[in-house]
Amino acid sequence: MPGQHVNVRFSFRSDSINGPVAYRETDTVTSSPMGIFTVVIGGGNIVSGNFSNLTWAVTSYFLQVEIDVNGGTSFIDMGTTKLMSVPYAEFAASAGAVNLAETAFHNVTGNDSIVVENSGYIIVPSTVLPSSAIMALSPGVYDGQMLCLVGQASASNGVRFTNSTNVTVGSSGGPIDLTDGATLMLMWNGTKWLKLSYSSNQ
Repeated sequence: MPGQHVNVRFSFRSDSINGPVAYRETDTVTSSPMGIFTVVIGGGNIVSGNFSNLTWAVTSYFLQVEIDVNGGTSFIDMGTTKLMSVPYAEFAASAGAVNLAETAFHNVTGNDSIVVENSGYIIVPSTVLPSSAIMALSPGVYDGQMLCLVGQASASNGVRFTNSTNVTVGSSGGPIDLTDGATLMLMWNGTKWLKLSYSSNQ
């Protein structure tokens, strides 16, 4: 089909090949003398949904491609395939703005839980010994989320992290004590927070 006007319909289906259509658009293109055409998805004629509202961070999308070589609307299904690598700019936007500023958790005086959300940098103040402040972490928002926890305390005070249902700080279970100035780097792998590094001020 060289030099021909072609109508293409793209559908983003959520979570499976036959999942609901989260976004659909049509594009009219002209093929090259070799019968090749290119399309920038997201810039066509919107049929349903909103491309900017696709939640790349939490949803698996399957792209269905349909084509009418005569430029009409009698589309022929060319197949549906899972997107194995999402558009990075869209992923970053849907993942939310990671807060890299100094986000202070409330002063810890006992066992407590930190709700992470989109935070990337959290200061954890404490007025008790680490053994009296064993911390839990809420799940991450998206796979690959990085989290930097920094201790803030006086004397030998601080908080403690040990292996738990969704946290792995070491093969022996820890503990890791986050005293004043100590830093713990974690990454969310979809199931657990995994320790990347730990720097003590001692």
